[in-house]
Amino acid sequence: MPSADDFHGLEKSLLEVGGKIDALSPQLATLQNTTSLLMENELRGTRNGDA
Repeated sequence: MPSADDFHGLEKSLLEVGGKIDALSPQLATLQNTTSLLMENELRGTRNGDA
């Protein structure tokens, strides 16, 4: 059976992972925006016969 210390360690680990995910969120949003712009640009180029 897990002890209180085991659960406390798990809680600390989960908080650390959550913090790292929060820190990555702005970078992921930037990457998503860049990807969307590139896709839009690619689609426009294809429609205009530039590809």
